[in-house]
Amino acid sequence: MTEDNYKFLEEKIMPQRKRVIKERIVKFVKLALSGAVFGGAAVITGILIYNGSGLNNPENKVQEEATFVPAQTPGVDTVSENKDENVNKSKKSASLNLKDITIADYANLREKVAEFAESYNDTIVTVAKVTEGVDCFENPVESSDSFSGLVFRVDNRSIYILTEYDGLEKNSAYDIYFRNGEVTRANVLGVDKITGLAVISAKLDELSQEVLESARKAVFGDSTQLKAGDFVTAIGNPAGSMYSMSYGALLTNPITKYITDRRVSVFHTDMPCVSNGGGVVMNYEGKIVGFITKRFDNEESNITSFIGISELENLISLLISNRNMLYMGVVATDMSEEYMLENNLANGIYVMSVEQGSPAEKANLVTGDIIVSVGDESVENVFGFSNIISSYNSGDKVAITIRRPYAKNNVERIVNIVIGEAVR
Repeated sequence: MTEDNYKFLEEKIMPQRKRVIKERIVKFVKLALSGAVFGGAAVITGILIYNGSGLNNPENKVQEEATFVPAQTPGVDTVSENKDENVNKSKKSASLNLKDITIADYANLREKVAEFAESYNDTIVTVAKVTEGVDCFENPVESSDSFSGLVFRVDNRSIYILTEYDGLEKNSAYDIYFRNGEVTRANVLGVDKITGLAVISAKLDELSQEVLESARKAVFGDSTQLKAGDFVTAIGNPAGSMYSMSYGALLTNPITKYITDRRVSVFHTDMPCVSNGGGVVMNYEGKIVGFITKRFDNEESNITSFIGISELENLISLLISNRNMLYMGVVATDMSEEYMLENNLANGIYVMSVEQGSPAEKANLVTGDIIVSVGDESVENVFGFSNIISSYNSGDKVAITIRRPYAKNNVERIVNIVIGEAVR
């Protein structure tokens, strides 16, 4: 086939390619012109908005924004805040940035906590039981078991120390060792077997001026304000040796324990415990908020627990006055609102058990009774009930108003109880 036979191919292909290129160039030019038109319009619009908003006018730089104020609901406080700010605050508070904390910072923190605890050691004394005996050569000797005590009150005659009942025994002598090594004989004022607390004292005229000047009186805080996560420090002998310390945080909110004629609040911490540990717990302000105890833990517990000090202050006042705890002999609990509504009760406490041989049993109180009032005072809760009882004297005959929801005739009835004393 000759070259002339392919000429028709050349004549059809070449014009096709030129036409495509030309069309593309035209489209590109149109697109560029459109972009320029829209871009210019956007710039002009922005300038108009900017000028119209007043932002470029120095006199109008600060303008009040319309704020939505929600309607007030009776008894409810309302706060209006920017939604975005709330989100940012939430994110900020929820995040914990530890990247800038070093080992040196941690060591410095531990050192400061130790210094903090050390500064309160002047409130701590050593209480030692003195046991007289003879050695292998029949020479008279004295041995002692020691535990910690807390100086919490000083008057013009005596210094008062809160300590552990578990370390005290009848017909035993006790010495008080102050931090400078000075020793004086203790006078046991009152003990309470239920909580494990005891109060002892020493006469001021038997102490040196050095002890009187250095002894620091502890201040009680409000344990009802404690909550899970709060920082606390234990002093006394929490590690099993005198003037040891420990620190940590609360694992739980207060746990209410109902005991004979009263209730206590128990707190669990992440501080480890030892079998012979004890002492008191203070908050970050240095105020005493609890007394270390193992009475309300199970045997396998390996954490330090304490009872809140606020519910014990009335008990401590009784122990100072050398009075036994007044005693009715019931373990009662606070009632829920639902139970009170179901049984048409306005107030009262529910009797869970009655101790054998107690004044309550002698007055024929039984499990399920509701104690509504003691004397002329209405009973609102177990804490108030125990305070009312403590206002009487041993041997006082008191009229108790009760209800029996389980009985067919659920009406108020009055029984007479003779207030007794808890046996030491």
